[in-house]
Amino acid sequence: MKLLPLSWSHYLFLLRVENEAERQFYEIESHINHWKLKELERQFNAGLFERLCLSKNKEEVLKMAKNGQIINTPKDIIKDPLILEFLGLVN
Repeated sequence: MKLLPLSWSHYLFLLRVENEAERQFYEIESHINHWKLKELERQFNAGLFERLCLSKNKEEVLKMAKNGQIINTPKDIIKDPLILEFLGLVN
């Protein structure tokens, strides 16, 4: 029986997470979803915990975290649309 479900590297990363609830969340998600260290780091850096806390549709956020963003329309490709009206390119 394995006492620690995650690798030592996972725990070294998790020790740097100051918020205890957030640390436990990432530990549980890493174990359940079999996240490699790189995936754990990616999900942490993408703010999965914060997005779930702020979201009204938690299932959709988890789905996006698992599958990535699904591009259905050209608008989905643009992450942060820029407003360039100050350039005077459009009348």
